[in-house]
Amino acid sequence: MSKAKKPQKPKFSTPFLPGGLPALSPAALPNDAQACYALGDQWLQANRAGDALRAYDRAIALRPDYVDAYLSRCNALLRLQRPADALANCERTVALAPTLGAAHFNLGVVLEGLGRTEEALQSYRQAVQCEPGMAPAHFHLGYLYLCMNKCTDAVACMNQVLALEPQNAEALVQRGQAYMALKQDEQAFSSFNQALRIKPQLAEARCQVGTLLKKYKRYEEALQQLQAAWAVNPQLPGLLSEMMIVMTSMCAWGSIDDGMARVVQDIARHQPGAKAHNVLALFDDPALQLQIARNAMAASHPTL
Repeated sequence: MSKAKKPQKPKFSTPFLPGGLPALSPAALPNDAQACYALGDQWLQANRAGDALRAYDRAIALRPDYVDAYLSRCNALLRLQRPADALANCERTVALAPTLGAAHFNLGVVLEGLGRTEEALQSYRQAVQCEPGMAPAHFHLGYLYLCMNKCTDAVACMNQVLALEPQNAEALVQRGQAYMALKQDEQAFSSFNQALRIKPQLAEARCQVGTLLKKYKRYEEALQQLQAAWAVNPQLPGLLSEMMIVMTSMCAWGSIDDGMARVVQDIARHQPGAKAHNVLALFDDPALQLQIARNAMAASHPTL
């Protein structure tokens, strides 16, 4: 079994509320825990984590066992880049609500961010034990398994996510990566293609399909998929390297044409770093230039 590449974790955006909320001062906070909690959520959605934290602190001061306020307070602390405080907050939440899946999930997220993988795994396992229908906990658990090259476990977790959320394209991509590491290419193709039917612009899925097509020497199809990924996210890790490998292989097989050459040269010119220079150097090779010219002539005069 080959070692899995570390997957790219999907980024989920935070909803943003436009302006209109007044400046917060301590005197403005009500003497009602629920009202403070609701105000904190408004501030958090408006990307004003410091104000939100003050509101949650007030809610907890008025009601020390207010679990929902602790859960939201964790998000505010993470946005303020205070992971140690977030960890203490989550531990307090778990102590208050040991059977609440969300409490264990939040703790897992903080531990994962701190690089404490084994403890994070245990928290996610506890979360799904408390709440089997918590798809995000299954997803994070599967993601960590994939990072640890425990690919069979990763597939099982992503299948749990998909049973709960059949349209979760990110879970399909993660499952596909696990199948690739397990050398189950047919299942990997299927998973990536399902993801693309749901989200056609999902660059990581396009890149992975291109990588699989390259493995089977279907270079022109591979390059098309990689170019489609590039059009969406040119900064996707590993994408330029995959394109370079495909183009080099196409050169060796004599299947490169002038149009493809211009596309890849244009991509490389807009990218810093040694890999891009290697791509450009490849096209300075007289043998490659001659091959491109021959291919162009053959296309123009197919009877020659």
